Amino acid sequence: MMSDEKSVRLDEAFAAADHFQFQGPVVSIEHHGCGRIHNTFKVVSQKGGIRRQWVLQQLNQAVLPDLEAVTHNMVAVTRHLRQKRKRATRFHPVLTPVANHAGGYLHQTKASHVWRAFAWIDGRGYEKADRPEIAHTAARAVGRFHADLVDYNGPSLATTISDFHHTAKRLEQLDQAVAGDACGRLEKVSGELAAVDNIRYLAETIPAAELPQRIVHNDPKLTNILFDQQGVKALCLIDFDTVMPGTILHDFGDMVRAMTNCAGEGARPEAVSFDATIYNAVEQGYLSVMGALLTPYEKVLLPKAGLVLTFELGVRFLTDFLDGDRYFSVTHPDDNLNRCRVQLALFKSMQAKLTASLQGSFFG
Repeated sequence: MMSDEKSVRLDEAFAAADHFQFQGPVVSIEHHGCGRIHNTFKVVSQKGGIRRQWVLQQLNQAVLPDLEAVTHNMVAVTRHLRQKRKRATRFHPVLTPVANHAGGYLHQTKASHVWRAFAWIDGRGYEKADRPEIAHTAARAVGRFHADLVDYNGPSLATTISDFHHTAKRLEQLDQAVAGDACGRLEKVSGELAAVDNIRYLAETIPAAELPQRIVHNDPKLTNILFDQQGVKALCLIDFDTVMPGTILHDFGDMVRAMTNCAGEGARPEAVSFDATIYNAVEQGYLSVMGALLTPYEKVLLPKAGLVLTFELGVRFLTDFLDGDRYFSVTHPDDNLNRCRVQLALFKSMQAKLTASLQGSFFG
């Protein structure tokens, strides 16, 4: 049955591809990657004996209801980055959207599915930062992204997902899920709820209203950073769905959360441990590019950002588990509960190992 479902989506992908300005007729399309949000395909076109590759995506409108705003931000930011990189001494590729035949960047089918396309960037990704060099290079790429957008003067960007990294609002959503207990799962999460209650004070740690509003990625995990085929040089960031105004502390904190978990996000909670060496590589790599561009207050808050974002994602996983797994895709009923436990275990390890370096001033 799964193969039949995939073949139907592949047929629709061929039909959707006809609406984009690929250079030459499409000769092949295949499923690509294993993203949790969109259906992604690799497209090959051919013209004059030259083959070119592209990315085609069927978009999840439940997760991103305002696709026009998402596209507006993506087009404006990637245009600025391409102009900036043209003047740079070293070449770095930039995510490049492909227009449809009407000049826009989205195509809606009769089935109301929405599609978009990008030029292919020949690179590879990492699931895990198992060496400090990977974390350092990836953090430099995120720093370069932020630095290149400091002088952005294009069209105003939309807030595509309200309160995306608003920790207090995420706690409110958890409280609502607890009160509703829509799926009768509350009895399974008493330990997790107690752990969350003990660290609710984190919700006010990053006062976004008091920090500079910058253009941020909001999802700079390692899988959203492309490396060259040798896995040495970080090329660029991809997945601009959540690019919008915000604080760079959320990006830095999410990098720390995603890269310092030695065991990976799919591990058993008891195997999770915070890697301080990787943390140092992330911090040094990021500051090597952005250090002179940060305010003193941003620098003070940097070490705290990883803790806040780890806690916040744990809360989001727990909320989704109680709500019936409506946001994050799952293959097992307890997937989101396990993900929550992994984040809480990472927080505990991170807190213990960072306390000494911060001399306990943050943890009271």
